[in-house]
Amino acid sequence: MKIVVVGGHGFLGALAVAALRRDPAVTAIAAGRTARGDGSVRLDLTDPSSFAAVDGADVVVDVADATTTAPDALAAYCQQRGITFLEATSDRDVVTRLMARTEHEGDGAVVLGAGIFTGLSNLMAREVAARVAGARSVTWAVRSTPFSGAGTGTVKLMAAVLAMPTVRYKGGRRVEGPPVRVGPRMPFPSGEQPTIEVPFAEAEMIHRSLGVDVTVAMSPYPNTLQRVFLWTPAWVLRSGWYGWFMGAYFGLLREVFLAKRASPVEMVARVEGEGGATATMTLRADDGMRAGGVAIAAIARVLGTRRPERRGAVMVDEVMGLDEVLAAMDALSGGRREVVLG
Repeated sequence: MKIVVVGGHGFLGALAVAALRRDPAVTAIAAGRTARGDGSVRLDLTDPSSFAAVDGADVVVDVADATTTAPDALAAYCQQRGITFLEATSDRDVVTRLMARTEHEGDGAVVLGAGIFTGLSNLMAREVAARVAGARSVTWAVRSTPFSGAGTGTVKLMAAVLAMPTVRYKGGRRVEGPPVRVGPRMPFPSGEQPTIEVPFAEAEMIHRSLGVDVTVAMSPYPNTLQRVFLWTPAWVLRSGWYGWFMGAYFGLLREVFLAKRASPVEMVARVEGEGGATATMTLRADDGMRAGGVAIAAIARVLGTRRPERRGAVMVDEVMGLDEVLAAMDALSGGRREVVLG
């Protein structure tokens, strides 16, 4: 099985490649703007002449910075050649564009959702929705901190997200709001916490795959950050200088001062159904970035064993289940349990 990881030399990409290489049945190729020795190829997302590097792959997974370098051309190249393309970004605008790809554009599938969020988040939502008769709404939330080590792509995504309108689905309608607004209190593994609604891609993806109302929220800690974001005027959040400042600020913190600091990530999915029935599922990862890299590898590994029946855009929870991804994570993690469900 051949899996090409675009952005395989980056922060998350390198974690995914390392996990895939623990499986002797997988040939994992790291792809980037320059080749870096054996097991590496050159692939520049802005240079279609380099796309032939993925020919013959079973799965191509994009872990590059999709916020600043669009993956659309490579997704089209793979789809036209019958190669399964897996997109790992949480950038809602990129995900929305790729969601528009149809079966008429080629024989390959464009699978959306890899990592913790998106990825495990979508799988959680489907799993808990199946426990409630007549599921009508999903509220999904994540708790993490921006003060931890990560790569440049994550930092740029954080800055870009603050400029987007929030999206929720209510009564079957898509409703936009300010970039940040008060969200519901949610029962995380560490206890109930306040949240803010944020413009993550899960709102579009969960509604697309399950057809239910969706609210997406975040509980950044320390909790004072929530008040800072809520008190910041929307016009400031949308301004270019604010995005630049936040990118520079968090980039300095995460890449220099906190580069080796592991950050736990907690997620919760709550579903409401007919007659007021509810169900909840939680997930915790002590090292969110490491778990994210292994989750990307696991989802790609599962995709390598099957060819999605549907062509064009498909959500990850439409082609695999949470249990099989967690089992693949255990197999690729070097004996370490990356996530715990509750």
